[in-house]
Amino acid sequence: MNKKVNRSLSLCLSAAALTFTAGALSNTLAMAQMPGGKPYVDASISNRDDDTGVNVGEPILLSPANKVAPASVVTPAAMPKTAANKSKPGPLYPNFPPCASWIDPAVKPRLAVLCLHGLGLNTDAFNSLGTRLAKHGIATYAIDVRGFGSWLQNKGHEQLNFKATLADIGVTVQAIKAANQLPLFLLGESMGGAIAIKAAADYQQELNGLISSAPSGERFDSTGTDLKVAVEFLTGPKKQFDIGKSIIDQATRDQELRHIWQTDPLNRQDLSADELLQFQAFMNKSPDAAKKIDAIPVLMLQGTLDKLVKPDGTWQIFNDVASTQKTFIALPSEHLVLEDGQTKTAKYDERASLQVANWMFNSPGPVSETANKAKLDSATKIAAPALKIAGSGPQILMFQAPWSHQCAEADALAEEASSRFSNKIIVQRINVDTSVSNSAQAELISQLQIGPLPTYVFVNADGSVNSTLIGRCGPANFFAAAEKIVR
Repeated sequence: MNKKVNRSLSLCLSAAALTFTAGALSNTLAMAQMPGGKPYVDASISNRDDDTGVNVGEPILLSPANKVAPASVVTPAAMPKTAANKSKPGPLYPNFPPCASWIDPAVKPRLAVLCLHGLGLNTDAFNSLGTRLAKHGIATYAIDVRGFGSWLQNKGHEQLNFKATLADIGVTVQAIKAANQLPLFLLGESMGGAIAIKAAADYQQELNGLISSAPSGERFDSTGTDLKVAVEFLTGPKKQFDIGKSIIDQATRDQELRHIWQTDPLNRQDLSADELLQFQAFMNKSPDAAKKIDAIPVLMLQGTLDKLVKPDGTWQIFNDVASTQKTFIALPSEHLVLEDGQTKTAKYDERASLQVANWMFNSPGPVSETANKAKLDSATKIAAPALKIAGSGPQILMFQAPWSHQCAEADALAEEASSRFSNKIIVQRINVDTSVSNSAQAELISQLQIGPLPTYVFVNADGSVNSTLIGRCGPANFFAAAEKIVR
């Protein structure tokens, strides 16, 4: 990358980018692609529509052509100890990350993506993006990072924990792949973007690509916050204090988004000094993790209106990514480019999701086609564990936990299923927290390798597994799966 291109990109990432013409910005972004300056996707961005949304190029017709092959599927009970993750302990189960999913029952999924939210947020931040991606045939999942969302209701797990979150990602990746047999991408924004980079470095043999938005730990006006954290650490490292206002003030001027950030009971803005130090240390490791990502395509996003994270920091991480199949797109957006899209204009929300979907569908696949073919040839392809579930007749096994917000739909679904199908289906609700004292339930969790919550397993009359739904999925998907086992 020559000095001229670097200078052009720096201008693109500054506020001055807003005065660029659509063509000039398109050319700058095109030069930012790797390798050889050739873009993998249409990265053009036209002029802003208004203060809260942008026009991200013309709508793109997604082609159903299969340009991506699923990465290898391995036994979910334990991640393989490759060079990238050899330091990880043995089996990752039992890990029960709270999970939400968005699958349009009218559109057959052709890809899957797992999303990771930013600091203080929860899975609901992806409601808009997930709904839109699902309409384009992308099964979308999101889990709560430890210390946020439903974890706040699970005693002993209320604190930020990156190591446990990475294990949760490993479990969820394997569960999604076993249930769907689809190419799987990992997506994260802000803190979630940094976590996604580390997880991709550890688990890239299980993934088809990475999307990371604003993952840098370099912040604007960080001196005051750092000083406050230092003082709080000296007075009590475990004592929580509210950092929400300072973050929100920098992240957005949008009043609707500020209201959501501050009032959603699953969001959390009060962290301890110890947690914030861990957070900053983790964010600072993103460049090193990026250097280990060499086998999958990478899309990196950054908002040019971001007043929280320095765009230059994201650009540096992009340069550190070892993979040659990488794309950088700068969007005229505040800090959150993809999350809480309902607070942006409908045009921006739709076209930003199309930009991401287009990149995934046109992803060139693993860097080494020979290595990927060898992986696919040697992989044990599983649609569901090869076992028989004891019982007489069709069954729905509903794995849930009372502390998981995403499981709130389970009781109503179970009652309606019992009413709708009468004696045709046996509905069994399994609380993973109490299954330790129930040997039969514990055995089911082990046999079916249950991870994300809720998980719904639909069992045929002969005891074979028909299908599995992962995460909060909604009544339409649940009853469509139930109908298949009573036919």
